[in-house]
Amino acid sequence: RWAYAGARFDFMPERLAKYRVRKSSLSRVPAGEIGQKKTAYLLIKNTTDNMSIQEKHAFRINKILWQHRIKLWYAYVEQYIPMLGFARTMRQRIKLKKYV
Repeated sequence: RWAYAGARFDFMPERLAKYRVRKSSLSRVPAGEIGQKKTAYLLIKNTTDNMSIQEKHAFRINKILWQHRIKLWYAYVEQYIPMLGFARTMRQRIKLKKYV
């Protein structure tokens, strides 16, 4: 929303925080994952309501919304298939190793 409204973002070369995955963190709890994915999807959807058709095509909003719908669906399904939770945890560990 901020970038669409004209806010500027700058790159900072130093690391400001280190993220650690813990058993009690929301990133490991499927219910917390659903809330995060749903908020992200609704944020993008509500932002696009004010865009013109040309802007939606330029930013490929339909593709972005589709990707976020898939992520939200995956978070819901993950509650019923425990193996998906393990796969998500492994993906997080691999992703975090890149930034250490």
